[in-house]
Amino acid sequence: MNGIEVFQILAILFVPWAANVFAEKSGLSAWLSPVVLCFGVGILIGNLQISTLNLSLAEEFTNISVLIAIPLLLMGSAFLSSLKHARKFLFAFALSVLSGLLLSVLIAVLFSNQVENSWQISGMLVGMYTGGTPNMAAIKTALDASEEQYLLLTLSDLLCGAIYLIFLTSVAQQVLGLFLPKFKSLEKTKPDDPNISSKFNPTEKTILDKSFVGKDSTPFSKKLIYIILALLISVSIVGIAIGFVFLVTKEIKNIGLIILLLTSLSILISFIHKVRTIPYSYELGEYFLLMFCVALGMQANFMELINGSPTILYFTMLLLFGTIGLHFLLSAIFKIDRDTTIIASTASIFGPVFIGQVCSVIKNKELLIPGMAAGLIGIAAGNYLGIGMAYLIKNLM
Repeated sequence: MNGIEVFQILAILFVPWAANVFAEKSGLSAWLSPVVLCFGVGILIGNLQISTLNLSLAEEFTNISVLIAIPLLLMGSAFLSSLKHARKFLFAFALSVLSGLLLSVLIAVLFSNQVENSWQISGMLVGMYTGGTPNMAAIKTALDASEEQYLLLTLSDLLCGAIYLIFLTSVAQQVLGLFLPKFKSLEKTKPDDPNISSKFNPTEKTILDKSFVGKDSTPFSKKLIYIILALLISVSIVGIAIGFVFLVTKEIKNIGLIILLLTSLSILISFIHKVRTIPYSYELGEYFLLMFCVALGMQANFMELINGSPTILYFTMLLLFGTIGLHFLLSAIFKIDRDTTIIASTASIFGPVFIGQVCSVIKNKELLIPGMAAGLIGIAAGNYLGIGMAYLIKNLM
């Protein structure tokens, strides 16, 4: 292991801690959240060009950190309470997907004379903005798109996605609040409800209001025991999910199936009261997601994009931000509240991996499980929609 790799590991491990401390001390967390700080630092490191980073190492950290984070976020959740939002949330998610389908046709036609095989790009982006990165990789193979086109599209999405993520985790709630109604909590916590812990009462301070790296009255030794216990449970769930997928498929590349199993096992274990009430599990999950943000940012080397084809960047920007704009407009027409709109958009554009960060920033844990569920639906449906739309656009052109 060389010095650059050691630097990468230390940055991934400790930048989240520094970001939490800075956000807490500076009082800027309302618009400059730890998510934005971690993603920004990762991008800065990835583009300094001081020396060649080990991108494989960064990618391994993104995969590992998000897999460990999912059980930590979900095993303390109030599943039955979250189901109350399912119907409205799925409608909001469907509006986002529909927006992407409509814009993919429009943008592909507009760029048909400027970008070779624009139908392939539209198909890959439809898959991307229905369930996330795994879909785009699968659709690329199905459509036999070129490696160069795929790389440029990935870099374009990283840049555009970074801009949108910063918006979501900073001022989205305030901006959308100008024309969308506020979220109305349906959660009524009762002491005798076996599935809802009192710490999730939206009228009280919740675990979203603090970080386990900050100061509280809990002795450090006791806090450490809680953290280790929560981590052991999460790692065990990850091991079971990966092991099952390997036994069934003889490989562990099916990230969609792994996330589906992780989500299911984590929700099941949340019905065990002693597991659900372990302190600091959610905050520890947030920390792993911040590590994910640093590692992901390191992979966004925009010099390659500048030296490549800027037209693909314009294509991606128009499709992504057009999709987002149309989704917001439809949300206003159907009077969908701002929090539901934000998480539905996150689920479709980024898939399930960023739901935890955005729920944390907007301080709404009730939408965590619906958001994760919609993200998984997007992963399942994205390949069909992406491939189908690609061939539909090809025939129209």
